[in-house]
Amino acid sequence: MMAEESADGLDDIRSFNQKRGPSCMAGIVLAAMDPAIRASVDKATADPTIERRGIVRWLKARHDITISEHSFNRHVSGQCRCG
Repeated sequence: MMAEESADGLDDIRSFNQKRGPSCMAGIVLAAMDPAIRASVDKATADPTIERRGIVRWLKARHDITISEHSFNRHVSGQCRCG
């Protein structure tokens, strides 16, 4: 084992993470959102009867918060840079 490698190898594994750069736009908007609105978004996201597209439209119509459907979908499914 190389001296600079950690004993458990996690540093080497971390080097293969794909997260690069800043958080995605949806992650930034959600992090800055009013906690009550964010709680509603989180509940709606977990509800299988509510479409993600509906959440994005609700945010725009009721709270004047704009997030692209694509960015929101990628963020919620964990496919963005937020990891």
